[in-house]
Amino acid sequence: MRVICAPDSFKGTLGAGAVAAAMADGLRVLDAIEGIDACPIADGGEGTLDALCAATPSLITRSRTVPGPLGAPVDARYLVRDTCLNRLGDSSRNCPNTCSNTLGDSSGNCPNTCSNT
Repeated sequence: MRVICAPDSFKGTLGAGAVAAAMADGLRVLDAIEGIDACPIADGGEGTLDALCAATPSLITRSRTVPGPLGAPVDARYLVRDTCLNRLGDSSRNCPNTCSNTLGDSSGNCPNTCSNT
């Protein structure tokens, strides 16, 4: 039997990758298991960027300090490849049409379009 371990994170305790690894470790003691695939997933909230990075090694994680919903500075992580992905919960801001001046790289430039997740 082949098993897929595809958990979401356990909010505030373990990320989806750690949960998937723990599940896989627990299943390895069973003789009937021929193979185990650990595939962390996410529902669009906490852990989404980590799950995307685990599945797509070519993604680059960046962070930027941006104003939060009440104006206080918050750290917002985003991923860069062909497009910039910003988890809206990190900043509670609308993603602009381009990444310039808000989600860009250290030079402030990201020529690609953004999508809120």
